[in-house]
Amino acid sequence: MRFKLLEPSTIDEALDFLAAADVPILAGGTDLLLKIKRGLIWPEAILSLHRIPSLYCLSYEEGTGLSIGALVTHVRVAQSPIVKEKFPALAQACALVGSPQIRNLGTVVGNLANASPAADSASALLALGAQVIVRNSSGVRQMSLPDFFLGPGKTSIRHGEIIEAITVPEPLAGTASVYLKLGRRQALEISICAAALSARRVQGHWQDVKLALGAVAPTPLLLPETASYLEGKEWTSEMLEQAGRSAAALSRPLDDQRASAEYRREMAEVLVKRCGLALIESAAGRNAHE
Repeated sequence: MRFKLLEPSTIDEALDFLAAADVPILAGGTDLLLKIKRGLIWPEAILSLHRIPSLYCLSYEEGTGLSIGALVTHVRVAQSPIVKEKFPALAQACALVGSPQIRNLGTVVGNLANASPAADSASALLALGAQVIVRNSSGVRQMSLPDFFLGPGKTSIRHGEIIEAITVPEPLAGTASVYLKLGRRQALEISICAAALSARRVQGHWQDVKLALGAVAPTPLLLPETASYLEGKEWTSEMLEQAGRSAAALSRPLDDQRASAEYRREMAEVLVKRCGLALIESAAGRNAHE
């Protein structure tokens, strides 16, 4: 198939192209090019973002947080020392995306834009309170991830808009986070179930709890109800088991070729408990070194 490759050098130029024609956007291309190869889409033109320097920016500002440009790959995030230190759940999630080839080509923004319920980065970013920065001809708009995801393959991005970046707020002192994923294999596997948990330990209790699940609903799922149950308490194994049951009850999984809905609920319970135990262990390790 032949198509025209549009290569703007600025975001404004890219927006002009989008205003003139409804064309797919090329960032990492790991999903788009596969769809073209399989004959699922037949674009006359593709809008490549690769000549826009600002979209390659991965930056951290103390007191503000992390900014991930639209062309930042999974491997850059996974290997970033500041991400590992401040946002470990995100580093862990990006390290588990696909194969080394996919992680080197695929972008975190593209992973979100595909709106897969099983997207590895989505659960971690939900638990970290991330937001999406969108540019259009009128300016910039910002939205939370629960508002961004509408359904499988569907987001609230409108015609003529480009995701410029993802921002993750600065974690409060004492915050820890973790991402765990279940697949049939240890690599190259789409999640059967995934969980991300973020919280901070204050005087023996856990506060600012955020919990998210992946692959158990039509969209990546933030669970404020379960987080509220864990808020302000000293976690025990029994309490984490109850939190797992709460999360499973709030999930809405489907049967598919990879797993049954019942199995996904069971694994949601397991992963939520394991995430909680991982944070307890992390806190104990920090205290041992202080």
